[in-house]
Parts: sequence; structure tokens; C-alpha cells
Amino acid sequence: MEELEREKNIAKKIIICPNASVCKKAFSLTQVFISENAQMKIQLATDTIIETYGSQDKVVMKATKIPGEGESETIDLLVICPVDW
Repeated sequence: MEELEREKNIAKKIIICPNASVCKKAFSLTQVFISENAQMKIQLATDTIIETYGSQDKVVMKATKIPGEGESETIDLLVICPVDW
């Protein structure tokens, strides 16, 4: 019998930065936010991805920085919380 995955609350926020300079600072602040608010440690942190270790019963987060049109860039922040949190 397969074990059912626990139900989760998923929140997603997209931030559009006008240029790389603004996005670099915003992405650095995103890393600080994840470090202080996720219940799991950061597993991966590069110039384009910040990701915590996975967990079925703790808050986990992932942020991705994606080039946009012209000089703009986008930060996509995903927060996953267990329902009973």
C-alpha cells in the first residue's frame, strides 16, 4: 500500500525587479529571509537558486532568479508548509 503524501499549504510570490542591480540586492535579502524563516537549513545557494533541504513536516522554501525582458529579472519564491503547522 502506498503511503499518501501529507497535505501542504503552498504559497508562491513573484517579484519583478527593474534591473540586475536591484535584483541582486533583493535576492541577497531573499536568502536572509529564507535562512531566518525556513525550518530547514539551506541546501543550495547560487546566483540563481536558493533551496532548503526537503521535509514532510517542516517549512521549506525555494527561490529562483530568472532573467526577464530587457534588463528586468524575476524572483520566484515558493514556501511549503505542512497543514498542521
